[in-house]
Amino acid sequence: MKCVFTVKNRVREFRAARHFTQAQLAEAVGVTRQTIISLEKSRLNPSILLGLKIARVLDRPVGDVFYLSVADVLPTDDELPEITETLPAGN
Repeated sequence: MKCVFTVKNRVREFRAARHFTQAQLAEAVGVTRQTIISLEKSRLNPSILLGLKIARVLDRPVGDVFYLSVADVLPTDDELPEITETLPAGN
């Protein structure tokens, strides 16, 4: 089984806790409001610099704002014969 890593974030949660609008956060870190929307919807992964800026403005450790999510992925049909060939007989 393979693992897939994705970057998740809590930007919306921490932004709301600080009573910032998307536009205010965007202006504070030098991006557009659309960039903040895309981040909050996990459509965009930030650069390291942007992630650090956002964490600083939100007054949170970067690891609280952005984190890795791990998901197990089932093998594809192409990989199944490879797996069964390695099993001992009778299993």
